[in-house]
Amino acid sequence: MRNSEKIQVGALIIFVLGIVLIVASSYIVPFDAYSTFGIIPYAFNPAYASAFAKMLVLFFSGVFISGLGLGMLGVTYYVSRLERRLEKQ
Repeated sequence: MRNSEKIQVGALIIFVLGIVLIVASSYIVPFDAYSTFGIIPYAFNPAYASAFAKMLVLFFSGVFISGLGLGMLGVTYYVSRLERRLEKQ
């Protein structure tokens, strides 16, 4: 395998890892925002804030990591194309 192909495989793995993080963030279920007595809210539930923060951190880190992998895929694709052109000359 050439070096650019190794980088493309690594970038694809990073991209898939980012997508997995985005999907995993949708499985975190925040609790009710307020504790209720019947239907009357009486106190803010701190577990809601914790679950919501975890969900946001997973989602945005997944977006960042998948964007990084996608950028690496694009760059290595164009570099390998340029290398092929230079080899033909």
